[in-house]
Amino acid sequence: MSKQKQVTSYSHRQSAEEQEPDPQPGDYFVSIRSGSRHALLSGPYETHAAALADVAACRETALWADDRADFYSFGTCRLPLNSGRQGALQKRNLHTIGKQNAE
Repeated sequence: MSKQKQVTSYSHRQSAEEQEPDPQPGDYFVSIRSGSRHALLSGPYETHAAALADVAACRETALWADDRADFYSFGTCRLPLNSGRQGALQKRNLHTIGKQNAE
């Protein structure tokens, strides 16, 4: 029989709804993290505010694609302007699924 571990402490960072948008120019993305693994989930967005506004829909899309996504962390990040990078949802044409489910 395996030992069960009890969570003794948990903290949650500031939510996207409370965060002030970053005014710096750049390519903004919704990012996803699981332990030490991380990826650009959606983007690029022209502004940080646009990326922040899309976090919930991206989370819904991730849950649609992977039921383990409940345990992932979602946030935003900025790369240099014209980075040439694309989010995983855009690469797979899935970036509208979460938005459709939210409506």
